[in-house]
Amino acid sequence: QATDAGVNRATKTLFAAVDTPEKMVALGEAALKTHIRTIGLYNAKAKNIIALSGMLIERHNSQVPDERSHLEALPGVGRKTAGVILNAVFCQPTIAVDTHVFRVSNRSGLAPGKTPGQVEQKLYKVVPEVIFSTPITGLFYLGAMFVKPARLNALTVGARIMRLQAKNQSLIYAKLPGVRGDCQDAGLSS
Repeated sequence: QATDAGVNRATKTLFAAVDTPEKMVALGEAALKTHIRTIGLYNAKAKNIIALSGMLIERHNSQVPDERSHLEALPGVGRKTAGVILNAVFCQPTIAVDTHVFRVSNRSGLAPGKTPGQVEQKLYKVVPEVIFSTPITGLFYLGAMFVKPARLNALTVGARIMRLQAKNQSLIYAKLPGVRGDCQDAGLSS
């Protein structure tokens, strides 16, 4: 497990030098490890990143695929990561259930479930699409930025979601690194 801030620090120099799958494969697993050694499970991550880069070259013309099944077939990419990519990069309305979303959904009673998959399916039924159409999903943002591990109730979460939605389309685009703002231009957000 790694925080976004820790990953951003560890990969700053890496991404300045390596910006294509071909360059990542050429860098190699050993050199990649030196860049990401401060990230938990870096040995497995390095192995997956090199394998993933090779698959992008061989199967996807060095491009990140925009289909969930193709993303999840890549080494190290699970449902949550695929959901984040589909939402933030390709502007698809998806919900990525991470620790924060799982916590908010269960503690508030909004979409309780024992697994991230159960929570995700319940969230699609109870959360307006406009919220999960906005990169990155409103709940992901809400959980990461505002909700600390504590007792929550549905009213508190609902009020925070509505305040978030009412004032922040531009806030989401401005505050989250790597989020494309062109989803708004594509008519996918309100």
